[in-house]
Amino acid sequence: MYIERPHDLHTVRAFLGLTSYFRRYIPGFAAIAAPLERLKQKGVALCWNDDCEVAFRQLQRALVKPPILVYPNFKKRFKLYVDSSHLAVGACLMQEVDKRYRTVAYASKMLVGSQRNSVNKTSGTTEIECWGIVWATRTFRCYLYHAEFDLFTDHQALTWIFGENTRASNAKLARWAMELSQLRFKVRHRPGTSMGQADGLSRLYH
Repeated sequence: MYIERPHDLHTVRAFLGLTSYFRRYIPGFAAIAAPLERLKQKGVALCWNDDCEVAFRQLQRALVKPPILVYPNFKKRFKLYVDSSHLAVGACLMQEVDKRYRTVAYASKMLVGSQRNSVNKTSGTTEIECWGIVWATRTFRCYLYHAEFDLFTDHQALTWIFGENTRASNAKLARWAMELSQLRFKVRHRPGTSMGQADGLSRLYH
């Protein structure tokens, strides 16, 4: 998984938010992350030095190797977490292993052109959040197509759009809802503060 080097306070916080979610699986996390944590202190200028670079590379590598990533078990239910910001979409596919949820795969994508412009429209946020879910299910189709799964979103409106016997008046949302109806999933609403694994990925681009 490629993650751009944080270049301002916003992206430093996003990266630390993502890695902090998995801190129990990263030995010595606090010590490794210390140079980056110092950048968050009030009144401290953002000076990216060698210690910051080493910390960033170590944490980046830790995200894509055991024990954080696990092999998929197609006999178990998948959990798909998706979050969209005005700049990008982040998704995390997870399964329960030893009574804890572990990551099977990550994905993120920057928004471009008309996608980014639509955020400012009346239904823009809902459209971007819905498109993020469509994109995530396409990306993880090999895992999800023949399996039931739980879809987690922090956008309350989507729980209504994907509800039974619901018809979206927005043509774009209706088309995406039709595509998603081919999959078997239940929509679960979660506040953004409890979706660090996907939220961090959607906010690393700034």
